[in-house]
Amino acid sequence: MLTVFFYSELSSGNSTSPVWSCSSSSSSVNSSEASWVFDFPVPWSKCSSAMLELLGKGEPPNPMQRRQLVHDTIDGVLKITSKPGRKNIERIAFSIVAKYPDSFRDAIDGVSIGNGHGSLTNELFNRWENTMRKKRKLDSSDTSSPSE
Repeated sequence: MLTVFFYSELSSGNSTSPVWSCSSSSSSVNSSEASWVFDFPVPWSKCSSAMLELLGKGEPPNPMQRRQLVHDTIDGVLKITSKPGRKNIERIAFSIVAKYPDSFRDAIDGVSIGNGHGSLTNELFNRWENTMRKKRKLDSSDTSSPSE
């Protein structure tokens, strides 16, 4: 039995509130492989106190702080599995945005254009892809100085 949680927003008037729903299905997926994401601890302890203060106020982290959170999160994921899958990365992004929705929402000039989990999912997934990219060997001709 595999239980999957879904995140959505419920709009009423001028406010939106996050809503989690649950769906269960029978699957042949190994439960220990699928369940790690639900117990995954976002590495908040690695965040600077300045970033945590901003998040507590509902303000977005600066780009360097956000990148550091993405790096630390993917480093933690890679300690568990080398192939997390986009859905699991998306679940982690949901949990980050659910904890600090005002700080991670997508906004342009103060106007909200998204809840933030989509862009954070892309950042996390891109970081994972980049860490899994094969390293190229330098060719001896690449290191020599150009001849005139």
